[in-house]
Amino acid sequence: MKNKKTTLGCLLVTCLLVGCGHSFQSKWPTEIAKQLESSIGYDIPYIEASDYTSYVTNDDFGDPMMVIQCIYELQSDSENAIVEYANICQNEGYTVNFTTQRAWDPTQLSYVEYDVYYADKVVSKTEGVEIQFLLGGNTNVERLGIFAYTYPLVDEKSWPTNLVTHFLGYDVPHYEAEGATYHAQLELDTDNVPYVYIQIQGVTKQAEDDYKAILANKKYTIVDDSYDEGYGYYAFAKDQSHFVQFGYTDNYGLEIFIWKIESAS
Repeated sequence: MKNKKTTLGCLLVTCLLVGCGHSFQSKWPTEIAKQLESSIGYDIPYIEASDYTSYVTNDDFGDPMMVIQCIYELQSDSENAIVEYANICQNEGYTVNFTTQRAWDPTQLSYVEYDVYYADKVVSKTEGVEIQFLLGGNTNVERLGIFAYTYPLVDEKSWPTNLVTHFLGYDVPHYEAEGATYHAQLELDTDNVPYVYIQIQGVTKQAEDDYKAILANKKYTIVDDSYDEGYGYYAFAKDQSHFVQFGYTDNYGLEIFIWKIESAS
């Protein structure tokens, strides 16, 4: 899963669409179905509305994201629609969760709280679909905003090869131990730079030294300049395409952070 947040600004964007024929099976209008097929590759639950706008963009991790705005004439219709869409998703096998989030509004110079739903469904052996949906609009138009994207699945019993390969295009040296559990996801740092975060629990501090040896054997350059400051080790790949930050703590087990080096040729 990806650890990300939706911005209200996305709800206010519109675009001109051109309809065309397609073979993708979907209840959505033709142009939206075509965009779903070309972006995330899967259909998502349909909901009726007075009108629709849609576009394809990339999420914060550079992956395709489908955006659908369901337009309603009345505020009461949109308020009913968000609850209805949650029920539709649930009926189609999605796991639905609800939360309240907060985002900075530069026009008002203050934080705005908004409610958002998350609907998740496993669609293959390697990936799932997540749908985020929330209400937004202006003085004239009420909208239900739907944001859909895929994410790699992670097996808690094994190294997250699928996730790492999705991020880098290839895997990195594994740390594996009997009885260990793996928690992994894509995250963003404070500068919105994506990385893979892996937490391995059910291991001891020896795991840190063992993984250090594994990386050294694969010709990674190990740097420990910031180890005493609590940042762990840094291991740089021989081709300078990526680096791995890792360290052990009693509370979190072995933590591994995988970063791209964008300047690599």
